[in-house]
Amino acid sequence: MGAGTDSRESVPAQPELLRLDTGGPVLLGSHCPKCDRSYFPRRWECAVDLSPCEDVDLSRTGALHVATYIRTPAYGREQRDTEGYGVGEIDLPEGVRVQSVLLGSEDSWVPGSRFRIVGEPIGNDAQGRARILFRFERDPGAGASS
Repeated sequence: MGAGTDSRESVPAQPELLRLDTGGPVLLGSHCPKCDRSYFPRRWECAVDLSPCEDVDLSRTGALHVATYIRTPAYGREQRDTEGYGVGEIDLPEGVRVQSVLLGSEDSWVPGSRFRIVGEPIGNDAQGRARILFRFERDPGAGASS
């Protein structure tokens, strides 16, 4: 599911973490109006000043902070012939650092590069709708640095 895919045929696999709209997946975060900190995933109370947090949608793009390539099966999986997958941390403009699976080639995971959120289907729900997880990939419309 790319950034502009119609979300009516899809549902979030983790609705507590993201929602889907016509622009693709949106991460669900929180913001503390008292100290101006933001969080992902959502919190009902600020970790710093214990003030109530407001629910916010987080930005769809951010800068890659760090990345690595995992060559072992994901936890809980027995598939040993997997080629592996990339994981990284994306710094969003709100000050939130999100850990995510990375898509694309390993040589495109340059720290400081602009990355965007995309959806990846992981199967279907009971109604036949695609269940979507969030991932990040290099933003083809951005330069090398954030």
